[in-house]
Amino acid sequence: NRNRVSCITGFIKENFKEDLSLEGVAQSFGYSARICLGCFGNMEDHYKEYVQGIRLEYAYRELTGSDALVEEIAEHNGFADGRAFAKAFQKKYGVRPSEFRRRQKSEDQKMS
Repeated sequence: NRNRVSCITGFIKENFKEDLSLEGVAQSFGYSARICLGCFGNMEDHYKEYVQGIRLEYAYRELTGSDALVEEIAEHNGFADGRAFAKAFQKKYGVRPSEFRRRQKSEDQKMS
């Protein structure tokens, strides 16, 4: 079972930019959606949170390391659109991506 979980989570990390429906991921391994879901505590919300967490991790890195538009960052990291990314980012970090970037740039200027 641990090997199955490791394979599935590795697949998600490698393909986070793609459509990662539970059914599609399960099919990639020849599993039923129910078996795949078992790797996430039999809770579809846990699966969705895991995928979103991976996407947010990569989007955060891009947000801090590039000047790409928020909408582009959303697209590069598997979010449906800029609005979905902003909502998820604010939920996790307590601030919208554009505000986060503005604050970061302000702090960087103070340190220069």
